[in-house]
Amino acid sequence: MPRKYISPQNTKAIIDVAKMGWPLWMKLKGLDVEVVGSGLQRYEEVRDSRLMICPNHPSETDAEVLFGLSRMVHDEFCFLTAHEIFHGSRGLNRELLPRLGCYSVERGTKDVAAFKTTRDILISNHHKIVGFPEGEISHLNDVVMPLERGLIQMGFSAMDKLQSAVERRSVKILPVAVKYYLSSDVSKQISQTLSQIENEFELCEIRSSSLADRAKRAMLSAVSRLEIRFGITVIPSTSLDIRMVNLRWAILERVADRLGVCCPRFERQVDCAHMLQSLLCDIHFHGVSKVPVTLAAVELRSLYRDLLTVIDLIALEDSFVGKPFETVSDEQIWDITRILRLITFKRRVRPRKQTVLLMIGEPIVLYDFYDLYQSSRASAVSEAIKQLSNQLTSMLNELDKVFRSK
Repeated sequence: MPRKYISPQNTKAIIDVAKMGWPLWMKLKGLDVEVVGSGLQRYEEVRDSRLMICPNHPSETDAEVLFGLSRMVHDEFCFLTAHEIFHGSRGLNRELLPRLGCYSVERGTKDVAAFKTTRDILISNHHKIVGFPEGEISHLNDVVMPLERGLIQMGFSAMDKLQSAVERRSVKILPVAVKYYLSSDVSKQISQTLSQIENEFELCEIRSSSLADRAKRAMLSAVSRLEIRFGITVIPSTSLDIRMVNLRWAILERVADRLGVCCPRFERQVDCAHMLQSLLCDIHFHGVSKVPVTLAAVELRSLYRDLLTVIDLIALEDSFVGKPFETVSDEQIWDITRILRLITFKRRVRPRKQTVLLMIGEPIVLYDFYDLYQSSRASAVSEAIKQLSNQLTSMLNELDKVFRSK
């Protein structure tokens, strides 16, 4: 049985109840959410546009935070959601999320149904679309991972279907920077989590070491253990960034080998991980046999966790490898510690309370790239992605100044 596409239903009564309960839900999660500056006014200025809201993706709670934004601006959003999310919470997600405006996208593939739905929603302009262009949770507050092309291509496709220049100018990308700040000193919690990791790796804790030094040592130990597990022989002179690239390929090749397929050699390793994740989900949730082997459910889950490790290693390298640990902030050490705990124990750790700041950026009008789009669609998409990435990065830096001034 092929994987079934899940369309958005946007049940108003359920959305209204969810919006009423959202403040309590955030309080229970220890999140204090705020839109900074003139963000809400900026949204009003583009309310009538055909909007694709594009945030960065540092946390598992980002979609809930963005749902809160729809409450603040009194508007209705649809959410592009990874297909496997609908199978969580013992089936509740499959029943509830579509009614809240979520619809499925099969990552790592050309999902025609999701592409068409996104285009049709933009053309009808009944709802705004929220999509995370990083394509994956980064677990990082300060870094925007490389953005995927699919979401922007959907916007250009909708623009191409509209008839007049006025309508085409209404298709816009709205960057939204999301950043989490520790509301209290969590150095004790960081130290305790690092101690757990150090005990796992049988590292002798040096009490005089700084948290940054301990995090760096734990990261090196985590990488070394994974290299042993996946049979990598390391030349002593090999730099850490090359080691991590080789390690990720080894994990991807091991997963592909267990599935009996060739490891795809895409330019971006995250794309390879998404394609293999899609295969695993088809087998585990839908019984779709696209591979020549039969695997038990417990091994399928283990292989899926290995692919998540690949994504976590990409996040670690993008943020911290090759950079001086002496300059790392407590928030960044917290990010490292959370990722290392995920890699080591496959369990998350959260602080008791966080402040979440949202900054709404300048809308990116896709029609500004229309002439380029007509001559080279790939170049137009690349330019739009560049603008979006630059804005998100700049706003994340700006949010630090806002938080410090509070």
